[in-house]
Amino acid sequence: MNRFAIVAVAVLGISLSAAGQVRADHDHDHELRPAETYRFGAYSHVDQLANRVMRDANAVCWEMYRNYSYEPGYRQAYREAYEMLKTAEYIHELVHHGGRRSRVAHEIEELDKLFHQIEQGTSQWQRPRYRDYHGGLDEKLEALETNLHNLMDDAGYKPKNTLAPRPENLPQAQPAPPSNTRYPSIKRQRHDYFVPRSNNRQQYTADNR
Repeated sequence: MNRFAIVAVAVLGISLSAAGQVRADHDHDHELRPAETYRFGAYSHVDQLANRVMRDANAVCWEMYRNYSYEPGYRQAYREAYEMLKTAEYIHELVHHGGRRSRVAHEIEELDKLFHQIEQGTSQWQRPRYRDYHGGLDEKLEALETNLHNLMDDAGYKPKNTLAPRPENLPQAQPAPPSNTRYPSIKRQRHDYFVPRSNNRQQYTADNR
């Protein structure tokens, strides 16, 4: 092998190694991290987590389409899951193009609303009897919820309905009844029914006695 061939092989090896490193780094960026490692408001993984929500919503759509099209409310639930997919895709693009955080927070709020609507709409659905090796709808919704909450944490979004009411908005407490209070008893009416013998075909009721 001449000197030029050796140099060419070396350059090719370096190029392949660099390409593999770039691919590995890209894959590492999109790996799921444990939920406890997402610091609230860090805003450091919003694009990756939005991509995960988009992937999970897509899986939910396919699961509904393949196995739950006979369930009541299927079209509405599918429409909401698909809307989650498109909203997560929009968040991913917003972050990559330097979109305002307030806009991202608004879209995350929409994701949260859509997810709870899907939960409510599918709560009575029956799982198919055959075994699904890729997990059913419950498992896919659980994965979607996990990544949605991670996205909310990383973006610093707190759902409004989780805030406790202000003290001045609390209702007035009603006084407890005194301990010697006696409540009126309800007199139950007694109905005596005559049960005929088995050899007597005539049926008797309280009205024809």
